[in-house]
Amino acid sequence: MLLQESLIFNKTDLEFNVDRFESGESNVLLITGFSGSGKSTLAGELATKYGCEHFQLDWMTDYVFGSCTKEDLVEEGEYGLLDFIDQENLPTNLSFEDFTEQEIIDLIRKYIKFLIEWCKQQSGQKFIIDGLQIYNEYKEGDSHITSCPMIIKGTSGLISTLRAAKRNNGSAISNFGPLIRFIFRDNKKLNKLEKDYNKLNSFADEFKLYENLWEQQEVKDQYTYKHDRGFYKVYKNGKYILTCDHEWEIDKEIAEYEKEQAEKKETKYKYMVSWSIINKDDSRQDFTKNNIYASNEAEARHLANIPNNPYVRNVSVIKL
Repeated sequence: MLLQESLIFNKTDLEFNVDRFESGESNVLLITGFSGSGKSTLAGELATKYGCEHFQLDWMTDYVFGSCTKEDLVEEGEYGLLDFIDQENLPTNLSFEDFTEQEIIDLIRKYIKFLIEWCKQQSGQKFIIDGLQIYNEYKEGDSHITSCPMIIKGTSGLISTLRAAKRNNGSAISNFGPLIRFIFRDNKKLNKLEKDYNKLNSFADEFKLYENLWEQQEVKDQYTYKHDRGFYKVYKNGKYILTCDHEWEIDKEIAEYEKEQAEKKETKYKYMVSWSIINKDDSRQDFTKNNIYASNEAEARHLANIPNNPYVRNVSVIKL
């Protein structure tokens, strides 16, 4: 089995759209990476630098499994989690036997989405959310995650694991074999998140070309979409126009569609229009108009001002 470099060697932290967080365009910054990679340390430093709130996703499972109380959460300022606990009526002091693995995953995914949306609603305040859960429970199409600026810690899986073991008083060292397998699994998930962010960023310049069109609310209101057999079908004013593989592609595809339609309206072609009039005495008159600029043949025919005459024959429209 070939070891990937990111499992052994540190690399530079990856930053995606952090400038949007710094400028205030986005008020949520996500930080993720292996356990022991330094996520919380970096998050704390940036929270001090930008004067923002810092939330750690670990607190949710700590509460559910009895490692902390609501009073602890109040002291730590985890107000988003407190609202989630009240909304979901979450119990505490449970054990892992009280959940299936999928139920835990679903709960974590639900909390991540809730917390991001909760933060976005607090206008005028910035938030940093950190946790390995961001990549661990990420699924392609989770736009609530990929819409946020992100930092992925570059600390390698091996060094992160050693740090985590030291932090836990060496308790993880005796289980190092299974941990290595977890590192390989987590590395795949982290690479998937990185790949999706890179893919989205490759579209950034294209989005800039279309954003003026797409920001028009009257354009947005014309569109609806629905999930159908693994794809997303997009409709304009109730009429099907295109299909997307992923939900996060919909805005881009609609913007491209609008741009194409606008270009079609703006593009003018040169036409020659000719016709004949057959008079009652069977005499014939031929007419030709050159250099008519129009978007299509119907418009060219209209601009040629062909007489509304029952004796008109042999109308020809030729694109030059």
